[in-house]
Amino acid sequence: MDQTLSILATAMLEDSKLPKSFWVDTMSTTAYLTGHSPAAGIKGKTPYKTLFNQKKADPSFFHPFGCPAYALIPKDNRSLLVNAQWISK
Repeated sequence: MDQTLSILATAMLEDSKLPKSFWVDTMSTTAYLTGHSPAAGIKGKTPYKTLFNQKKADPSFFHPFGCPAYALIPKDNRSLLVNAQWISK
């Protein structure tokens, strides 16, 4: 299993063109994807569903590794940098 995760992580890191400093995040994502992907040995069920009796993962949740992502900051918590000082909107 370690070699499988390593190979998948290397391919994901290479495809995303991210630096090697993202190796730990890539391995974590690879383990997550492997656990939430259907497996032939357990008749097409996901290991996560089999072990924890949970529902299948929603495929629309998955995105390409390394794709742009943005943090949502609620309007009440947003602020502006004006004259080198943070002010609230």
